[in-house]
Amino acid sequence: MKKRLCFILIFALCVSLLSVGASAADIEDWEDVVPEAPYTSGTWLGNDETGQPLYDTSWYTSGPNEDGAYTLYDAADLAGLSALLLQNYNWRDVGAKMGRPSGFPDGSNLINLQNATFILKDNIDLSGHSWVPIEQFNGTFDGQGHTISNMSVTVGVTSSAGLFGYGSAKVQNVNLDNVYVVSANSSVGGIIGDARTGAIIKDCTVEGTISFR
Repeated sequence: MKKRLCFILIFALCVSLLSVGASAADIEDWEDVVPEAPYTSGTWLGNDETGQPLYDTSWYTSGPNEDGAYTLYDAADLAGLSALLLQNYNWRDVGAKMGRPSGFPDGSNLINLQNATFILKDNIDLSGHSWVPIEQFNGTFDGQGHTISNMSVTVGVTSSAGLFGYGSAKVQNVNLDNVYVVSANSSVGGIIGDARTGAIIKDCTVEGTISFR
């Protein structure tokens, strides 16, 4: 009886594996599985039609609040964080047609910003431009329950693709809706593409397309 039952289980497992293999083989072009990329014009670190940056770093100039945290209100503010932390050698790829802007934090100031605390004060819509992941972030990002929608990472600027590229970030209370993160040469994720040691993602949701191909 035991031998017969064992044979039945092995047979069922083999049939299941054959079914999965057949289903995968039926898909001749995986491009058909991944939805078409949404339309974007340049990146969030580019310039508008008047030549002005799409991002805003005035919150950095103003400094943190009394609790030591920086407050971000809109897409331009969030893109400002991406701009401030983007490494020098990546600026050539963001469509800004310039090097890393002068006056951006460097040395210890850059390290302090990488480890700072940020609070999101409103919902954010990132449609229209390709998102450039926030690089090497080891600080805390509290979305306070807000939603970041329509984030598309379609331009290969950084080595890792997501809202944050890589680092030991502590991200909490933020929702990503209708994201599109597709890369052929990066580690990919919704909240963070490459979570390093010490990274914590808590009370977050992600909905959309995330694919490595």
